[in-house]
Amino acid sequence: MYDPNAVRSLSYNHVNRPPAGTHVGTFVLLRDKLFTRTYEVAAWHTEIMVPKGVYPIVTSANGWRGGTITMEGVITNSYTPPLFGGVSYGTQPQGEHHRDVGQTTTHSFTPYEYVIAEQMADPDSVYVPADNIVPVILGWWDRRTYNPSTGGTERQGHPSWALHMEAA
Repeated sequence: MYDPNAVRSLSYNHVNRPPAGTHVGTFVLLRDKLFTRTYEVAAWHTEIMVPKGVYPIVTSANGWRGGTITMEGVITNSYTPPLFGGVSYGTQPQGEHHRDVGQTTTHSFTPYEYVIAEQMADPDSVYVPADNIVPVILGWWDRRTYNPSTGGTERQGHPSWALHMEAA
C-alpha cells in the first residue's frame, strides 16, 4: 500500500505526461508464470510460459492512456484447430503436440495509466518507476456504494492517479 503523505499531488494542467513510446519503468515477474493467449475464435488458445525477470513498461503509442508490458516466453500448449460450425475437423495435432510448441513468442498486456501509477507509488509493488517518472495524484473522486447491512450508502474517497515525467 502506498503512503498518501509520500505521494506528490499535482493539478491536471501541471502534469507532464510521458509521450508515446517512453520507457516509464519496469515490471518484475517474481517467478515463472503461465499465461494464456486467447483469440477471436473462443475455442482457440495458446499457453505461454514466461520466465521470471524484469520487463520494460512503455507508454502506448496510440494515444491511449496506458502502457504496454511485453514479455518473451515459450509456447507450451496450443489449441487452434480448423473449425466448421464450431466443430473441429482435420488431423492437425493439438495441445502439447501442436506444431508451435517450443517456439518463442511474446505475451503482452496493457494496464491503464492510473493502475501503473498507483502500483508504482507502492514501495512493495512489482511495478518500478524509471528515474525520471513519478506517480502523482491529480485529485480525489467520491464513490458511493450501497451497504445492504445498513440499508444506506457509504462514501469512499479514491485518488485519481497519473504518471508525471520530471524535466531532465
